Amino acid sequence: MKAMDVQNPGGIHLHSFWLARADDPSLELWLRVVALAFGSHRANGHSQFAAGWVAKWFHKSPSQLSTAIKTAKAKGMLGAESTSRCLVLPPGVTGGLGHPFDPCSVHGRIKKPRDEGF
Repeated sequence: MKAMDVQNPGGIHLHSFWLARADDPSLELWLRVVALAFGSHRANGHSQFAAGWVAKWFHKSPSQLSTAIKTAKAKGMLGAESTSRCLVLPPGVTGGLGHPFDPCSVHGRIKKPRDEGF
Protein backbone atom coordinates (compact mmCIF):
# COMPACT_ATOMS: atom_id res chain seq x y z
CA MET A 1 0.00 0.00 0.00
CA LYS A 2 1.33 3.47 -0.72
CA ALA A 3 1.12 6.74 1.15
CA MET A 4 -1.74 9.12 0.51
CA ASP A 5 -1.32 10.96 -2.80
CA VAL A 6 -3.30 11.58 -5.99
CA GLN A 7 -3.49 7.82 -6.58
CA ASN A 8 -4.42 7.08 -2.95
CA PRO A 9 -6.45 10.05 -1.67
CA GLY A 10 -7.49 10.36 1.92
CA GLY A 11 -10.87 11.26 3.31
CA ILE A 12 -12.45 12.66 6.42
CA HIS A 13 -15.05 10.89 8.50
CA LEU A 14 -17.24 12.17 11.28
CA HIS A 15 -17.29 10.33 14.58
CA SER A 16 -21.07 10.77 14.74
CA PHE A 17 -21.49 8.62 11.60
CA TRP A 18 -19.55 5.76 13.16
CA LEU A 19 -21.22 6.08 16.56
CA ALA A 20 -24.61 5.73 14.85
CA ARG A 21 -23.36 2.49 13.22
CA ALA A 22 -22.07 1.27 16.60
CA ASP A 23 -25.57 1.82 18.00
CA ASP A 24 -27.25 -0.17 15.18
CA PRO A 25 -28.30 -3.59 16.53
CA SER A 26 -28.95 -4.89 13.00
CA LEU A 27 -25.17 -4.97 12.39
CA GLU A 28 -22.95 -7.81 13.55
CA LEU A 29 -21.28 -7.15 16.90
CA TRP A 30 -17.73 -7.18 15.49
CA LEU A 31 -18.69 -4.41 13.04
CA ARG A 32 -20.39 -2.41 15.77
CA VAL A 33 -17.19 -2.65 17.85
CA VAL A 34 -15.16 -1.41 14.87
CA ALA A 35 -17.64 1.44 14.44
CA LEU A 36 -17.22 2.36 18.12
CA ALA A 37 -13.44 2.52 17.62
CA PHE A 38 -13.78 4.68 14.49
CA GLY A 39 -16.31 6.88 16.26
CA SER A 40 -14.26 7.58 19.35
CA HIS A 41 -10.56 7.39 18.47
CA ARG A 42 -8.02 10.11 19.16
CA ALA A 43 -5.08 11.14 16.97
CA ASN A 44 -3.00 8.32 18.45
CA GLY A 45 -5.51 5.80 17.02
CA HIS A 46 -6.66 4.63 20.43
CA SER A 47 -10.19 4.64 21.91
CA GLN A 48 -9.96 4.14 25.65
CA PHE A 49 -12.80 2.96 27.90
CA ALA A 50 -13.34 2.10 31.55
CA ALA A 51 -13.20 -1.58 32.43
CA GLY A 52 -16.46 -3.29 31.48
CA TRP A 53 -17.93 -0.19 29.80
CA VAL A 54 -17.91 -1.48 26.20
CA ALA A 55 -19.62 -4.78 27.04
CA LYS A 56 -22.19 -2.92 29.10
CA TRP A 57 -22.81 -0.36 26.32
CA PHE A 58 -23.47 -3.15 23.81
CA HIS A 59 -25.49 -5.15 26.41
CA LYS A 60 -23.20 -8.14 25.80
CA SER A 61 -21.15 -10.41 28.02
CA PRO A 62 -17.39 -9.90 28.27
CA SER A 63 -16.99 -13.21 26.41
CA GLN A 64 -19.19 -12.04 23.51
CA LEU A 65 -17.25 -8.77 23.35
CA SER A 66 -13.93 -10.62 23.37
CA THR A 67 -15.07 -12.77 20.45
CA ALA A 68 -16.18 -9.68 18.52
CA ILE A 69 -12.82 -7.96 19.09
CA LYS A 70 -10.95 -11.09 17.96
CA THR A 71 -13.10 -11.25 14.80
CA ALA A 72 -12.48 -7.57 14.02
CA LYS A 73 -8.73 -8.07 14.48
CA ALA A 74 -8.75 -11.14 12.23
CA LYS A 75 -10.52 -9.13 9.54
CA GLY A 76 -7.90 -6.37 9.80
CA MET A 77 -10.42 -3.82 11.03
CA LEU A 78 -8.83 -3.29 14.46
CA GLY A 79 -5.20 -3.17 15.48
CA ALA A 80 -3.76 -6.35 16.97
CA GLU A 81 -3.24 -4.62 20.32
CA SER A 82 -6.97 -3.90 20.77
CA THR A 83 -8.63 -4.92 24.02
CA SER A 84 -11.99 -4.23 25.64
CA ARG A 85 -10.34 -1.31 27.47
CA CYS A 86 -8.72 0.19 24.35
CA LEU A 87 -9.82 -0.33 20.77
CA VAL A 88 -6.98 0.54 18.39
CA LEU A 89 -7.49 1.51 14.76
CA PRO A 90 -5.59 -0.50 12.14
CA PRO A 91 -2.42 0.98 10.61
CA GLY A 92 -3.10 3.56 7.94
CA VAL A 93 -6.03 5.20 9.70
CA THR A 94 -5.01 8.60 11.03
CA GLY A 95 -6.46 11.78 12.45
CA GLY A 96 -8.55 12.81 15.40
CA LEU A 97 -8.21 15.08 18.38
CA GLY A 98 -5.01 15.23 20.35
CA HIS A 99 -1.49 14.39 19.21
CA PRO A 100 -0.42 11.19 17.38
CA PHE A 101 2.07 10.45 20.16
CA ASP A 102 -0.21 11.10 23.15
CA PRO A 103 0.23 8.22 25.59
CA CYS A 104 -2.51 5.66 26.08
CA SER A 105 -3.52 4.76 29.64
CA VAL A 106 -3.76 1.10 28.58
CA HIS A 107 -0.85 0.74 26.13
CA GLY A 108 1.50 3.46 27.38
CA ARG A 109 3.73 5.54 25.15
CA ILE A 110 2.91 5.60 21.43
CA LYS A 111 6.13 4.68 19.63
CA LYS A 112 5.29 5.11 15.94
CA PRO A 113 3.07 7.35 13.84
CA ARG A 114 -0.36 6.05 12.81
CA ASP A 115 0.37 6.18 9.09
CA GLU A 116 2.93 3.38 9.24
CA GLY A 117 1.60 0.36 7.49
CA PHE A 118 0.92 2.03 4.16
